[in-house]
Amino acid sequence: MSLRHLTRSDDDRIFVGAQLYRDTETPLIVSHVSGEDLLPLNADDIIWKSHNRYTASLAVSGSILSVSSPRGNIVSFWNVETQAYLSMYHRRDIAGISMSSSSDNTQLFATTGDGLFVVIDSKNKDVQRNTITSGIAWDNHLSLAAM
Repeated sequence: MSLRHLTRSDDDRIFVGAQLYRDTETPLIVSHVSGEDLLPLNADDIIWKSHNRYTASLAVSGSILSVSSPRGNIVSFWNVETQAYLSMYHRRDIAGISMSSSSDNTQLFATTGDGLFVVIDSKNKDVQRNTITSGIAWDNHLSLAAM
């Protein structure tokens, strides 16, 4: 296992995404609080298999953690407080993610290796804006500079 990507929640909890080098249902996402052990997030084996042994990017906004897996063609959503799996969004080769919250909505901004940029409502997984084809093959990292 290789620990690859990090993000921090508002309560200073660190979430870490992993990559596995063998076929196993080991949890790919762990959390850490200073002075405590790493704790795996809770999900069924089918959820871990859906990530295809790889996480690319993690982002937290409010009570939602999102984790991309371009090898699994998904973004998974997790509850920050309970660390429980919530749901999944499917998009081919989705990798770079960033999030933004308002009082009534949390948006996920995502990029793909195909050059697509999408904005997703993380509550109901609806694409809020049409995908934009940029012609750029995006990688695993995306930062939101301004809205």
